[in-house]
Amino acid sequence: MVASVGTVLWFGASLGLGIAHLVAGRPLDLYFTTCISGWLIGLFGFAVVGWQRSAVRRGSRGAQRGLD
Repeated sequence: MVASVGTVLWFGASLGLGIAHLVAGRPLDLYFTTCISGWLIGLFGFAVVGWQRSAVRRGSRGAQRGLD
């Protein structure tokens, strides 16, 4: 739950900075890059959790338990 909220917030902040760049000419600086990185890391985390859940369903020995 917390990861999804954080990922959405990073995406919203990057979207806001992107709109500010298009409308007001604000430069795409370190803040924008940080927001994009936070959003992509959040998406990567969701991919890893999904991968682990599918491994648990398959019965893989190396899968992490308790991700439900």
